[in-house]
Order: sequence, then C-alpha cells, then structure tokens
Amino acid sequence: MLPGVRGRGPGPVVVAAAFGLFQGRMAALRVAHLRLPDPQPVIDFHALSVADTVMALADASAHKSVHQPVPPAMWDAVFASVSSGLRLTSSPARWAMRLANAARTELADPLTPILATGAAASAVLGSPVDAVLVGSVMIGNAVLSAVQRLRAEELLGRLLSGQDAPARLLASETGEATSVASAALNPGDIIEIRGGEIVPADARLLMVDGVEVDESSLTGESLPVVKDVTPTPGAPLAERSCMLFEGTIVLTGSATAIVTAVGAHTEAGRAANLSPPRADGVGLQSQLGVLTARVLPITAGAGLIVTALGWLRGTGLREAVTSGVAISVAAVPEGLPLVATLAQQAAARRLAQHGVLVRSPRAIEALGRVDVVCFDKTGTLSQNRLRVAEVQLMPGRDRSSVLKRAALACASVGPSVRLQHATDTAVLEAFSGPLPERQSELRFRSGRSFAASISSRMLSVKGAPELIIAAAAASPTVAAQVDAMAQRGLRVIAVAERRLTTAQAARAASDDGALEKLCRSGLEIVGLIGLSDTPRPDAVGLLSKLIDSGRGVRVITGDHPLTAIAIVAELGLAVSADRVMTGPEWAQLSLAERRDAVENMVVFARMAPEQKVEVVQSLEDGGHVCAMVGDGANDAAAIRVASIGIGVATDGSDPARGAADVVLTDAKIGSLVEALDEGAQLWQRTQAALSVLLGGNAGEVAFTMIGTAVSGRAPLNARQLLIVNLLTDAFPAAAVVVSAPNGPPTARHRGLDEAELFRTIAVRGTVTTLGATSAWAIAGLTGRRRRAATVGLVALVATQLGQTLLDSRSPLVLVTAGGSLAALAAIVNTPGVSQLMGCTPLGPIVWTQALSCAAGATAVAALAPRLLAAFSARTDRHPLDRRAEPHPSEPAPRTTAAQVG
Repeated sequence: MLPGVRGRGPGPVVVAAAFGLFQGRMAALRVAHLRLPDPQPVIDFHALSVADTVMALADASAHKSVHQPVPPAMWDAVFASVSSGLRLTSSPARWAMRLANAARTELADPLTPILATGAAASAVLGSPVDAVLVGSVMIGNAVLSAVQRLRAEELLGRLLSGQDAPARLLASETGEATSVASAALNPGDIIEIRGGEIVPADARLLMVDGVEVDESSLTGESLPVVKDVTPTPGAPLAERSCMLFEGTIVLTGSATAIVTAVGAHTEAGRAANLSPPRADGVGLQSQLGVLTARVLPITAGAGLIVTALGWLRGTGLREAVTSGVAISVAAVPEGLPLVATLAQQAAARRLAQHGVLVRSPRAIEALGRVDVVCFDKTGTLSQNRLRVAEVQLMPGRDRSSVLKRAALACASVGPSVRLQHATDTAVLEAFSGPLPERQSELRFRSGRSFAASISSRMLSVKGAPELIIAAAAASPTVAAQVDAMAQRGLRVIAVAERRLTTAQAARAASDDGALEKLCRSGLEIVGLIGLSDTPRPDAVGLLSKLIDSGRGVRVITGDHPLTAIAIVAELGLAVSADRVMTGPEWAQLSLAERRDAVENMVVFARMAPEQKVEVVQSLEDGGHVCAMVGDGANDAAAIRVASIGIGVATDGSDPARGAADVVLTDAKIGSLVEALDEGAQLWQRTQAALSVLLGGNAGEVAFTMIGTAVSGRAPLNARQLLIVNLLTDAFPAAAVVVSAPNGPPTARHRGLDEAELFRTIAVRGTVTTLGATSAWAIAGLTGRRRRAATVGLVALVATQLGQTLLDSRSPLVLVTAGGSLAALAAIVNTPGVSQLMGCTPLGPIVWTQALSCAAGATAVAALAPRLLAAFSARTDRHPLDRRAEPHPSEPAPRTTAAQVG
C-alpha cells in the first residue's frame, strides 16, 4: 500500500493460511475427543441395607455394560493417524514439546500482538534488525516463563508421585485377598481394609470390627469417626458411618466393604472437580491488557501526528510513514514482558527458600493482590492431632494420677492394633511416666464407648462422660463441668477407677463380658480430660498479622463450630458467636444475603465442599481477591475457584496440591506471610519499572512530536529510538524490578495504583522531554542536523537514567545505569558504529552540554513530587476539615485483630 515499498509476493499469505488450517484441524480433533462429563451418582448407598447395596451394584454394572457409550470409530482412526506421526519416544523430544507448548501459553500476552505488528512494520519498512530485536525480547520472555512453569510442574509431580494407595481385593469365589492398585478397582468389588491403611475407593461396609477412620481430609472433622454397618438415610457426609471414603485413613480395626465408586465418582473426586472457572482480571497480564488498551490509542495517535506533521512540512510519504511507525513502536514498552518475567523469577527463587513452590510465576502477582485469605482449619491451621488441653481434677486427685489412670485404659499396640486411637495417642503423650503391667484390657469398639484395663486389681476406665457418670452415680456438678468444657470446644472423656477383689480380677482377666460388666457400675470418677486439635506452632499469631496488614481472614471448615472457635482463639484471634455461621444456616440464604454474610462472618463451620466454593465465590463477587488455603480433598474445589489457590503439603493432600497455584511444600503455614509480602513487593517493583518504561517512552514521543513540528523531520531515527529503549528501558528497568523496593509494601501496592502510575508517567515524560528538547535545540543552533540529533540522543538517555537513580540507588541499579551510559558513549564515539546508527562522534564540550541539560531536568524531577504533594494537600483540604483532626497527643484510630470479635 505504501509507495516505494516492494511487495513480498503471495508467500506470506499462503503460509499464514496453511498455518490457520493446521491449527483449526488440531483444535477440531481435540474437541472431538473430549470426554463426556461423568454422571452424578443417583444411588444413596449409605441409605441402603447391605443386601440392597449388593443388588444395586450388580444392576448398575449390568446396565453399564449394555449402555456404555463408545466413541465413533471414524474419529479414533483420524486421531490415530495424526498422533502416530506426532508420537515422541525420546525424553528430550518430549521435554522440548512441553517447553514449546508452555511457551505458546506464555505468549498469550496483551503486548504480543502489538509488538509483533510493530516488528513486522519495522521489517517491511527496511529495519529488519529492529524486528529481530523485538522478536527476540518476546521469545526470550516466553521461554523463561515456560522453563519456570515446567520446573515447578516437575517438582510437584515428584511430590504427588507414589501416592496411589494399594487395595486388598477379595475373590468372590474363594475369599482370598490379592493386592492390586486402587486404580484397578471397579464398583462391586469386595475389599478388605485394616488399621493403618488408606481407603482406596468409596465403599459400603459389609462387616466391621472396631473400625475408626480419620476423615478430616474430606469432611474437615478433626475427631475419628466410628464405623458400623447400620444404614444412615438422610445423613450428611460427615455422619455416614456405614461408608468408607477414598483417601481417608483407617486408624483401628478391620472391615470388609463393597466398592461403590472409584476415580472421579468418589466423594473426594467430586469435591475436587466441582469448581467453576476462577475469576479473571487479577494478574499482571490482565492489568497490562487494561493499561495497554488505554495507552495504545495514544501511541497510535502519536504516530499519526508525526506522520502528518512530516508530510505537511514537505517530507516524502515513505519517510513520514517510517517516522510515524518508528515512534509508535518506540512508545510500546517492549521490555515490559521481560522485566515482568525477571521479577517473577526472582520472587519465585526467594519463595523457594521459604518452602513455597510457585507452579506458575504469574501466581505471585495474584498473591500480591490478595485482600481476603480463607483458611481450612483441620490440617491447615491445626495439625489434625489431638492433645490434652485441660484436666479437671476431682477432690483429692492430682494431674499425674488422673493421666496415669487414663493411660492404663489406653489400648496397647500389637498385631491386632497397628495404629493407636487418636485419643490414646494424646493421653500417652501427656503422661510420660512408666506404666505397670496390665493383666487384661478392653478396647473401644462400635457400641462400646469406653476402654478399660486391670492392673494389680485396680480397674482403670476412660470413655464417654455420660456413661461414666451413670456408672459412678456422680453428682450433677460433674455433668456441669462436662458441659462447660464442651462449650469451650473440647472433646471430654471421663476417667474413673474401681478396686476389684481377687475373684473379680481373675474372672475379668479370662472373660471380656465380665470385665465389661464391671465397668458399668461401682466406678469412682477421678477426673475429666479435655482434648482439642493441636494448632500448628507457626500458625499462632498468623491471623492477627494478616488482619493488622489490612487483609481479611475467613476460616471455612467442616468441623464443629465450637471446635473452630477454640482453635481460632488459640491462634490469637477472638471471635464472638455472632460472627460464626454453619453450613445449614448458609444453605438457607439468598445470594444477596450470602454476600452480606461473607463480609460480616469470620468462621464458617460444618461447611460441605460445595459450600466452601460458594463462600469463596461470594467474596469474589463482592470485589475481593481471595486466597484459599487448604490441605484436603474437600478444599480442592475452593482452592481451584479462588483467585489464588494455596495447598499445604500434608498426608493425603494430593487433591489440594494438584489444584493449587502455590504449594507450601514443608507444611509451614507461616510461610504464607512471606508469600503475600513477596507478591506485594512484586507489584511495587513492577510499578516502579512501569514508570521507567512508560514515562521514558512518553518523553520520547513528545520529543519526537516537537522536533517534527519544528524541523519537519523526526529528530531520531528508528535505530536510535531502539538504542534509547535498550539503554534506558530494558536493563535499568530490569535492575529496578529485581532490586529491593524503596520502603515496605503497603495496601496501595496490591496491584497497580493507576493514579500514582499516570502521575509518575506525566512527571517523567515532561522532564524527559525538557532535557532532550533543550539539548537538541541548543545543539541545533550551533551545529548540523546529525550532530543535534546525537546531542538530543545523549540528553534523552541521560535524563531517563538520572530519573531511574532517583527511584532506586541499589548497587545493581547504579552499575546498570553507569553501564548504559558507558555503552552510549561507545556507540556514539566509535567510528563506523556511530555512522551506522545515524550518529556523529561528540567532543568533551558537547558531551558536557548534553549532560548538563540532563542534570538540570533530573533536578526538576527530584523536586516535582514534593511540589505536587504540597499543591495537592493544599487544594484537597477544606478549612473545616481541621475539626476532624485528632489532637497531637491522641493516637490515630486503627482497627486491629483484637477488635474482630
């Protein structure tokens, strides 16, 4: 279209069309082979009897074998023909393909099409070197980000590897057990589960012997659940005692069960996959997209103005268009993607030292914008381990004697008991003294909520308070103590003893029935033990720190409200009862009421996995940027839907880790503070780099427009503008973005502060224009056009470097600025190179002239922020506002963590 520009023929068009056809073909093949959504289960096995469950599974298996859909053979053949040619056998080739795919994902950047268009325009207009440099910046940025992504994925893969729980499959004919992988199980298979094993699939219990299961990873319930075969129609997930769920841990006993669901159909699989797509608009890329949409019209307009001015002043059309394209390309911050990537890489390396694995560098950007942090309780804020929190003594008893009596009633570990009950573990940890030999013992089991043992004719019993109180005929005072402890969120067990005769002890030693009968009467209560979940040591004070930093905190758990309140209080955050909501209460709210609830409530208890997702979504809909921190399968969906998902690496936490953007690999929840601060610093450093890039480019555009209007030609050519961007943008901005920021991050650093950014850009652009234009004008009065352009080039670079030193004086920035100025001197004063770039060598006097103009402009830049701040304070402040000022002796009002309750 441009006069004087030679055509390139149909080759580029043909190549582009062929590439489009190939992309369309591959996209169609991918769509054709997408799996159909898994159907939701329609049979409530927990409501059926054992016989009905077996029959239902037999009918479902037969129905599935007849009606199972089969993919069309045509699509299978087409896919096989394509994939056979693309199959990679060598590991380096596979890694290269993964790297290419990751780099393609990283190129989905709002600046990519703009930079590509500018590079193509430069190449068409005779500046292929410029096009190569711009393209190299884009590709280098994409490759760096892709390498970081692949490294994080490989590390996460090692964390998740080897976690496929084995299963003990029973043959239907002989009953013999065979060890198989859990992935090989199918509904209807009969499995055997023993203490200390991980449940490989959802299953309905057929026979059970003293089974207790840790279901905290799925339900959030911190206490073990006793299992039996009785149906539980209408019961919520946490109360389905006749079911075993995939990923939970059998603590004691053994059982036989029939598999009801595997894979994505299990409760854990459904919880991990029920989340909708997460909210967009959080990361740097989306922010850059908004910023680019605002800057692009100005950039294009500047190019058109320069073209029009040159053409009206008599410059040829091609030269005028070339100048316009050059200034448009120069105004685009092509160094920004690389600068952002360097900041992300540096932050990821620093976080790795704190045990924080960043799966994608862009996740750090979202960390910096978080204003509400949602926590799971069990396994995240707490260790999912019971401890003795309180001991209430009966008259005449001491703490040691009560704990000793409770320890004697704990089951001993042996062939029949591979793992101790959680209550027994807590009691034995609290009592560290020696225990006498026991002649007999009675363990917990379904239907018997106490345990006992006999030692030296003394019967020791511990168990449910209501049963022990009835057996001891205790006074109402003991029951009142139990209620008071339960109100504090403690799980209460009563401890009692009874002196036996020789005959009673002998008979009980040989007959468990006789021993059980002795435990149901004639007891004397010696004390009450209160058990609670154990908070993580590094979680103490964490919630208060987050609130004091201006971030909101929400605790979303499947556990009991009193237990949640107790743990939160131990962590240093007192929450009143009116700021607690339960799952049934949440289910009755409308959407508007839910948005109000998430603003006012702090603890959400007895929440199902889908309700956790709804809480996070309500916060996001209210304009918050949420982080969801969890460790269990019931947290995976909420982790996925939050703006930033954070998984805590604990036992059985692979669904949470797989869904998370950030993983706390050493399970130190305290590392969250470093992660959030690092994210805020990333935005702080990025905003400083943006002001360097965009402010300098604004000055370049204004200088070019003024020079074109005065002389009819742009003062600098495309290569000189590229030199300016290379020396003032790429290296100095990169140094700024990886150096320590000036001052700690604040709430205004959670994302881009556009008002401050554009104010900084205006100041930098004005000062840069002043320094370059004054030097160019003075040189134009006493020298030739090329010499004046070279002086303007030196002043333009020096002015921008001087302002960069005002923003940061870290050693790296000082070295980079000095190196850029030295490189400019080498380019300008080296014969051959100087002429290639359209410059001319300068003498000491001219260098002094250019640097003096730059120094004067930099001094203006140093004073401008103070003048603007003083002017803004004077104009924004009304005289009547002085009545609202606190007296100098009064502290400024401040909301702290202690006021949350």
